Amino acid sequence: MKRVLLYSQPGCPPCVAAKQFLKARQVAFEYRDVHADPT
Repeated sequence: MKRVLLYSQPGCPPCVAAKQFLKARQVAFEYRDVHADPT
């Protein structure tokens, strides 16, 4: 199965919506905060 990476930043409404979408559909994903880890 392919891995889903969600790149986000604090205060990003589309990012919050994407996170909620994935959780509601029980899709496993890895969250990465671009401010905390810019690599």
